[in-house]
Amino acid sequence: MWKGNEKMVKNLKKKEGNRGESHVNDCWLTGELAGPVVLLNGCRTKTSLLFIEDYVSEMLLYGELFLTDGPCTVKNATKSALKTYGIPEKIVMAKQYFSEMSRFYKVFEGIGICTVYVDEKLFFRKVNRWKECFTKWKCRMERGRYASLKELNYLFLKMYYREYFNAIQPNYKMTPRERFLLDIDEIVFLDPAAVEESFNKKII
Repeated sequence: MWKGNEKMVKNLKKKEGNRGESHVNDCWLTGELAGPVVLLNGCRTKTSLLFIEDYVSEMLLYGELFLTDGPCTVKNATKSALKTYGIPEKIVMAKQYFSEMSRFYKVFEGIGICTVYVDEKLFFRKVNRWKECFTKWKCRMERGRYASLKELNYLFLKMYYREYFNAIQPNYKMTPRERFLLDIDEIVFLDPAAVEESFNKKII
């Protein structure tokens, strides 16, 4: 496990410029975005979006809104993505996750994943269409009244599938799902039970 720097981010950008030489699960990005400020049970509440994105297909592998002042665990998000979408070559995370995820170094090392931590300013330089969709959705949701966080997450996923996941993307002329499945033969999958056990024991 090592800390990333500006050079590493530039190398990722070079890959982005020639996606034909990259395949899905080359790299995952894990981070947070400020969510809408909404009324939950009559109380003004700040939310944030925890996400995991495949760098090449720009498909969300995990996305969930949580209370900004409440508990958030990137561990569970990472487990969920690994069980469903296979094993990436590297995971790039915002530095804020270092203290939580450093405990699972042996898990990533055993699976063969390089874990990289970068400054948030570098991390969010990459702008893609799903983040633009999220920003517009966030503005529409601001100050709305919702029964629960579950309802807000449902509305987020509904927007994501309608406006992004099933939409043709101009940079690779297919939907994110189609781009991800294009490289399905390149993806290494592990038994979900083995992933769960590895995190419980913190080893692989």
